[in-house]
Amino acid sequence: MCCLQIWLCLFTFRFNTLKHLKSLTLKFLLSVDSVCVIQELSTLLSKVKGTGQVSLNQPSQRTSIQQESDMVLRPLMDLLDGR
Repeated sequence: MCCLQIWLCLFTFRFNTLKHLKSLTLKFLLSVDSVCVIQELSTLLSKVKGTGQVSLNQPSQRTSIQQESDMVLRPLMDLLDGR
């Protein structure tokens, strides 16, 4: 093999390696970003739903509201989780 062939082989290897590294980096960043978004949404939804700090006159009212909110939010959370 002459020097030019070796150089071309190494250049091609470097080019392909960087291309795949860039692709993997993008996939990683997108997955981390979606995890952060899901955690932020979870915090916001907990605030909307309440964490048991709502003082309603009857416990059945609180239970009813929590069940309804779970029913409404479940499809959204499933979508965000990728199910």
